[in-house]
Amino acid sequence: SAVIEKSDYDSTSVKIWRWLTHNVIKQPLMKYFAEATDWSKRLTSILPNDKFMQLSTLVRELKSDYGLKYTYCWHALTGYWLGVDPNSPGMARYKPVIQYPCINPHFDYTPGVLSAEPTMAWNPSSFVGVGMIPPEHIQAFFNELHQSLHDAGIEGVKCDAQAAITMLGAGYGGGPKITRAYIHAMENSVAEHLDGNCINCMCHPTENIYSFQKTAVARASDDFYPREPASHTVHILNVVYNTLFLGEIVHPDWDMFQSEHPAARLHAAARAVGGCAVYTSDRPDVHDFTLLRKLVLPDGAVLRARLPGRPTRDCLFADPATDGKTGLKVWNRNFHGGVIGAFNLQGACWDRSIRNFREPEEPPPAVTVQFKPADVEGLVSETGKYVTWQHEAASLRVLERHEEVSVELPPQGSEVLTVMPLYALKGVKGKGGEQDGAVWSPLGLPAMINSGGAVLRVQLDQGVGLSLKEIVSSVRKTLSYAAAAPTEGPLDPSDLLGATPGGEGALDSLEAALSLSGLSGIPGASGGVDGQIDGQMGAPGA
Repeated sequence: SAVIEKSDYDSTSVKIWRWLTHNVIKQPLMKYFAEATDWSKRLTSILPNDKFMQLSTLVRELKSDYGLKYTYCWHALTGYWLGVDPNSPGMARYKPVIQYPCINPHFDYTPGVLSAEPTMAWNPSSFVGVGMIPPEHIQAFFNELHQSLHDAGIEGVKCDAQAAITMLGAGYGGGPKITRAYIHAMENSVAEHLDGNCINCMCHPTENIYSFQKTAVARASDDFYPREPASHTVHILNVVYNTLFLGEIVHPDWDMFQSEHPAARLHAAARAVGGCAVYTSDRPDVHDFTLLRKLVLPDGAVLRARLPGRPTRDCLFADPATDGKTGLKVWNRNFHGGVIGAFNLQGACWDRSIRNFREPEEPPPAVTVQFKPADVEGLVSETGKYVTWQHEAASLRVLERHEEVSVELPPQGSEVLTVMPLYALKGVKGKGGEQDGAVWSPLGLPAMINSGGAVLRVQLDQGVGLSLKEIVSSVRKTLSYAAAAPTEGPLDPSDLLGATPGGEGALDSLEAALSLSGLSGIPGASGGVDGQIDGQMGAPGA
């Protein structure tokens, strides 16, 4: 099998193997698929099987015993990996048929399909076809499936294996037409029964993504492979560049990861700047809570960036995986300010010739990455200056828009830079005594990877207001910058992080930051923020 997996689809070895699979070893192969995989299995009923017979009881206990708020279930767009079972009484009302993923099974795949995935010629769908529900009955199928899940207390679904339907359109108007029928039926049902909660997956064919109307979330990557050391840098590289396109159509999902995994810090930094959901597939009682607390607040919320994370302009036509010198940078926006992630992904890559991850022959090098505020698209500062905070280095700087900071990253290393405009404080004296000479910038929660994501509102019309979620301001240290130490407030100026009386520095308390204006009781200075952005800046992306 190692020879076949690494051979071209039109090579002699693959041609011999393909002939053997259809003429000599078909039955042993199907037996293997049935015993060792799920690829040959079909859905026989929309009701839970023996493992989940009391699904509603299981869901209720999960929520009551473990405090879960939401529970999702997995299903394939065609029902299961090989569709539905036409011979099952539970499927009979949907009139399923056997449909092959090509008009003349086994030999009519296009060279493009076979070059990317030669195994299509000898997988179960090619051998025995897919059990497919005709388009005129698919809405009823999804309605009953999702209604049963709703009745059991399920809030949403992950709809997987969506690309398969694009190859099953013969006799039904072609792949795009049948894909549209399936996607729209699924979305209508999810909207009616599950409040629209759906994660689309394996859905990158254009027939799929151009059919979405009512669901917004879609996987942007291959899976997280905990046992594939070479996969992790490739995973992050792929989701970032895929998001450049997919982010214009869907809200990209960058997949789960394991918090105690050797590559967890790399994955955590990527999720912090990706604008994606943050979720893990940790084994019970195997967690890195120190890392998770940098992503998740005590109330379970995350400081999610506002946009899909995209590569910076200077990375668009570089090769951050194999050129030996380029680090990948990812930019995003928060309610105020922006965030940039830098990653050393040099080394491994996906090799299309062997259809697998390829390890580097030599140890990957360290790379030097240059950050600058201008990397964050559309971020403008009235003063022309920005305050930056490096999470790993715990370093604060004031930069011009195109002024760069260099960071050296080891293999699989990462750094996240919070970028905030520097605000001029009208009516507040600067360190030299000049009127309106003081400047200030909130940097959020320095313990969090995306620290600036905690700054929800900045008001400059009556003074200074830094608004965080109430639960955050009561339990987490906040960080601000001022060009002069505060002259009044609940803390002694000499106790402030990096600040000395009469000098520049960082302020590590919410109250001290507010005291810079000499005012108290500023509207919006504490919790209860609804996400509206006030003050001098427009909404992210404006």
